[in-house]
Amino acid sequence: MTVEGLTTDDVLIVGLGNPGKEYEKTRHNAGFMVVDQLHEAFGGASLSGGWSSKFQGLHTKVRDGDRKILLLKPETFMNLSGKSVQQAAKFFQIPVERICVVHDDLDFPLGTCRLRLGGGDGGHNGLKSITQQMGSKNYLRLRFGIGRPNIPEKADISRDFVHSWVLGAFSSGEKPALELAIEGAVKALEQLLRDGFERTQNNINQRN
Repeated sequence: MTVEGLTTDDVLIVGLGNPGKEYEKTRHNAGFMVVDQLHEAFGGASLSGGWSSKFQGLHTKVRDGDRKILLLKPETFMNLSGKSVQQAAKFFQIPVERICVVHDDLDFPLGTCRLRLGGGDGGHNGLKSITQQMGSKNYLRLRFGIGRPNIPEKADISRDFVHSWVLGAFSSGEKPALELAIEGAVKALEQLLRDGFERTQNNINQRN
């Protein structure tokens, strides 16, 4: 499977999270954090005058040469993220292969990012919703590691521990690693827009 147009055409970058102050600093909102920082990396200069409420989310556009980079933070809550993504992609006529979703991932420790094209949702409800609404799993994912909690050996409560973990805030001890991880994720997205999928994926895998 190849990805065309990432370095030349308009691209939609989606950060996943939940709206509201109570979720602002939680692990599940890592996607929001990365997209906010990417916006700052572009100088915070939005073609649309800043973040606006549209497509059931917060949306803005930044200029990258002769093309637009569209940034989206769905505000539907995680389980319905696909509705926001589908609306934005349809409005701007962005094919699924030029959508990159930034999301938290339990399978990697904090500080690790992985770039992937397609694949399953791994139990992530935001990805599940996007796949359902787009009718395809062939979008890019920047997987932002948040690590796993230490779960007692009781299968009947493990799900509750994971739920509390992803909806919990990063600890003060994690803050330095979190800042470096966000910085690394932004650099990965910048390279993706500049060099395309394969070179960026190889670079991230080697770095990690």
